[in-house]
Amino acid sequence: MLTCSNVIFRSSASDYFVELNGTTPGSGYDQLKARGGVTLSNATLHATLGFQSAISNTFTIIDNDAAEAVTNTFNGLAEGATLNINGVPFQISYKGGSGNDVVLKQLVGLPILTIQPSSSTNVVLSWPTNVTGFNLQFNTNLNNKVWAGATPPPTVLGTNNVVTNATSNADQFYRLIHP
Repeated sequence: MLTCSNVIFRSSASDYFVELNGTTPGSGYDQLKARGGVTLSNATLHATLGFQSAISNTFTIIDNDAAEAVTNTFNGLAEGATLNINGVPFQISYKGGSGNDVVLKQLVGLPILTIQPSSSTNVVLSWPTNVTGFNLQFNTNLNNKVWAGATPPPTVLGTNNVVTNATSNADQFYRLIHP
């Protein structure tokens, strides 16, 4: 956490780096506490996500204690814009927190399910671990709309949830669902 008086990014050549590694300002994620005005001047925001953040987590990356609104925006990020941080969608607001803070809010992301054959009898299904709350289901007949939980449960391999399933002669369809 860095506290300073009036924050002015001089030009669009300026950069602001933020690490999101937890939900607590200062120890979990980077936060600039501004006493006075905040002028962004189209600076570039560089943000990284270093933990499995949950949907609707919010991060006040600039805590503006003054009554003035934030002037200008980050480059390419208008009020309410969506940005991807390590593949996870966030929305930015320059009117967040107490009404004049810069806040990032995690949105519901849709993970990409990857299906790859691993042999003539198995298929490997994987999806990112950083988009949480999704369950893998399968169906053998899309006309009956009856989906069942896929087994075995996923294991974490690197940054992905991974399930290996046996294939059969019957068609199998897979989906990720958020309860």
